[in-house]
Amino acid sequence: AIAAERLDYDACGARTVAEAVAKRRPADVDVLADALAQTWPLNPVSALLLGPISRARFAQNERSVFGFLSSAEPAGFRQFLETTDFEGGTYNPAMLWDYLAANFGMALTAGVDGDRFSLAFEAIERAGVKGTGLHVALTKAAAIIEFFRNGSGVVLADDFLSASVLGFGMKAISGAIKDLVDWAILIRQPRLGGY
Repeated sequence: AIAAERLDYDACGARTVAEAVAKRRPADVDVLADALAQTWPLNPVSALLLGPISRARFAQNERSVFGFLSSAEPAGFRQFLETTDFEGGTYNPAMLWDYLAANFGMALTAGVDGDRFSLAFEAIERAGVKGTGLHVALTKAAAIIEFFRNGSGVVLADDFLSASVLGFGMKAISGAIKDLVDWAILIRQPRLGGY
């Protein structure tokens, strides 16, 4: 079962994300897709966001990719590995948001971007009240992409949002994104081709 999941991840997630990055900046799609596939069971969008997250400071805490991958912190990658059967998908951006919220929640809202983090937490709560788990996962993915996109190759656009919630059909994802725009949780930026 794990080999089949890995094959699906390689074919759909990693290549799709590599192509999305290459549309916006120079990148060798084959090399990037292979590198992202090797990060499995990290979702490829999560893998790209780890670099910028590891360079961020949350209060007095500096993060490292190694620390994230090996620590036993709540909602962390190690906990995911210990509790998943891999049929539930990859460690996606919504899970990465949950990790940051669980471990640095107060530090996030008290820092330089505190007002923006507070708005993100409010948007996630509104998505939960108005929508489904898919709406919440997309909102969390949008929030973490918005905060950590610099230097990641990821932008807040449909292709990255769709790749953030692997396992859902495109029709469901498109419908949920439309709902989030209608509810003013996401604001479309046509000039940038995203939100």
